[in-house]
Amino acid sequence: MQVLVAGGAGFIGSRVAIALARTLGENQVVVLDNLTRRGSELNLNTLTTSGVHFVHGDIRCLEDLGDAKLQAETVIDCSAEPSVLAGYSASQRMVQNNLVGTINLLEKAKEWRSRFVFLSTSRVYPIEPLCRLPILEQSDRLAFDEKSEGLIGVSTEGISENFPLHGYRSLYGATKLAGELIVEEYRQAFGLKTVINRFGVITGPGQMARSDQGVFALWMAAHVLKRPLKYIGFGGTGKQVRDLLHVDDLVDLVQLQMRSMARPLMLAADLTDLCLFFRQLNSAKKYQGIKFTSIRSTRIAQVISLGLSPMHAKSNPGWAGSQSFRHEKRLKVYFVGSLPTRKRWLGSWPSDLSVLKSG
Repeated sequence: MQVLVAGGAGFIGSRVAIALARTLGENQVVVLDNLTRRGSELNLNTLTTSGVHFVHGDIRCLEDLGDAKLQAETVIDCSAEPSVLAGYSASQRMVQNNLVGTINLLEKAKEWRSRFVFLSTSRVYPIEPLCRLPILEQSDRLAFDEKSEGLIGVSTEGISENFPLHGYRSLYGATKLAGELIVEEYRQAFGLKTVINRFGVITGPGQMARSDQGVFALWMAAHVLKRPLKYIGFGGTGKQVRDLLHVDDLVDLVQLQMRSMARPLMLAADLTDLCLFFRQLNSAKKYQGIKFTSIRSTRIAQVISLGLSPMHAKSNPGWAGSQSFRHEKRLKVYFVGSLPTRKRWLGSWPSDLSVLKSG
């Protein structure tokens, strides 16, 4: 089975491609990427040594998809401009990449009679309805008030696929929601086998630490390097909650889906993980002294609390989302890989790296 991973040089796409190459064998996985996102070029050596064939191309250009090497039985769309904030500074690029590119891939999937796996986002949910949800302020987090009446698609497990979609959601979220609708139309009109996955915060080894995308890596780097951090928005208390999914759990789910294509799924990690993990880090003696700045005002497209319910995804036989970030050991594991490469991104590393290499 040949698989095409679009956007396969990025953080998620590269992990998917490498895992599939281990399963399917050499030259069965092809990656297409335009390498415009800084840092993606650093994954090329690992991809090629793992038996993945790389093709430099752009999904926005149908001509680039004409290479015979790209024809595949399964197309996995990992290509996207993943930053919400980028939509406000480069709107045309956002629409072309996240929507037009997906349509071009669907056209090729139709031509090749390929199966299609689409990676979407929790940001398809509208901002104002999320911010109007009844919230209880607890000692360490903001939580949904499940006792409130009339809530649709909301529980202590998080947001489900039944949550209303009326309202604005950011240009990024709009392009991904539009992509979901187009995928469903191609499934119905042309008989394609498709899966749509809505993911929340994804992280793991190999993610670049950026403020606009990759917030978990950014916070981990700040704790290791003793860099200042900010609590932004909603009073500046740092109690907003986001879900967290390890990239290896995402990879496991995609591989299960490829064995038996199902209807759209939604998933997330335990809502407690991200909030409590940072609280524990902040209180640990070795990480004390990090300066936190409180910014009370809310920035554009920010949501007060957003975590996806994992119940739908966990109904997929063989998948439970097993990776955990609860313990400090996960911090050590997280920073083990590619230390020389990360130095370019994170600045000067501590002179003693033994803590990062242990565990």
